[in-house]
Amino acid sequence: MVKFMNPLTTTLLHTMLDRLEQPSRSRVVRVRLNETDHASYFDAHDVQTRQDVNDELSVLAKQNTVTLRWKKWQEGNWLESVDLQNAEKIYKLLRRSPRSNLNEQFLELLDDYGSSLAWVTAWHHEVRRKVQAGKTVAPFVLDDGLWNRDLLILVKAVAELEENTLERNLSVRLFKNSKWLESLRPALLGVLRRYAPDAQLFEGNDSALLASFGLLRVPEYVLVSGSLGIDGVDLSALQSVGLPATSLRTARLESKAKRILTIENQTSFESLTALRPSGTLLVFSGGFASPAITSLLRGLSLPLYHWGDIDVGGLRILAHLRSQLGSVGVVCMDSTTLESGSSLQTLSEKEREILAVLQKEPLLQDCQTLIDTMLERGKLEQEALGVWKVASLLNNL
Repeated sequence: MVKFMNPLTTTLLHTMLDRLEQPSRSRVVRVRLNETDHASYFDAHDVQTRQDVNDELSVLAKQNTVTLRWKKWQEGNWLESVDLQNAEKIYKLLRRSPRSNLNEQFLELLDDYGSSLAWVTAWHHEVRRKVQAGKTVAPFVLDDGLWNRDLLILVKAVAELEENTLERNLSVRLFKNSKWLESLRPALLGVLRRYAPDAQLFEGNDSALLASFGLLRVPEYVLVSGSLGIDGVDLSALQSVGLPATSLRTARLESKAKRILTIENQTSFESLTALRPSGTLLVFSGGFASPAITSLLRGLSLPLYHWGDIDVGGLRILAHLRSQLGSVGVVCMDSTTLESGSSLQTLSEKEREILAVLQKEPLLQDCQTLIDTMLERGKLEQEALGVWKVASLLNNL
């Protein structure tokens, strides 16, 4: 057999095997040489590649591995096409496993990492269907069993996280390597974006999507301001305080507040804390509320309100809060506030398209007038609105 092959020879042999493995393959597996796909073979200034390929394939032809078809009157000089004759020998030569073997190994691996979660099961079913149909299964790589196993392990672990976990800690726990999860992160995100429930709400915000499962890059602290006691310690005298997310899961929470207001942006949160609106516990959501924040809000059982940007992101954040907590009112997120704004910004075409989708979102049915006004007038950042107005509205609730 040929031990050292020209790269083009290797490419031609792999191409034949690729075609052999196609579900709709013809009876004869043939590769025709052409200048577009095999430019080096037709290079008029360097004939070495052509000579190497001819010589190497001729050896294989003598071993009844391939059949060579030469251009008319050009035998031994210019190849027209190559036909596959003995696939088993080529698999052995290329040290490549047949796709049928890879498929079987992969499906066995898939079974090993099943989950009781419906969306994970749906993902597995679709991947299985693609494998059986001979389609690509990205981000999996059929001939890389270690990569496939680690991705399955990671998705299952993230889907079943029960508490906030740092990425590097999870990476060590699963793979004994603090950095390996980072290399799997794009593939993990691809799976979550397509299959995880409510993933569309986090479009464009990968960190928020991972945080919704409790997977964090850095330790999380929840900023609050107002009447709050945690495990018997009264924090009400502090203008604001950052609570470790890890402590909130099991903490005993108390509040004398009448309501809770979540605030999307930190500048607005800090400005409002200085005014100490009456009877209101302020919570900085930092965009999409993490599981730690929703756990805090759920644990206090107080009426919930949200104040955020009047834009696509603000509406998605509101929808996410409602999906997690049920009834959540709004403060200064209405058409009147938008129309009175002096710093309106123009919507992009992409934002208009998203707003058209959000008009059909059941969790935002009460925002239809606002969305209509946004499509007509534009968007408004919450920093452009004076916090005195917000404080006054809260004091009058």
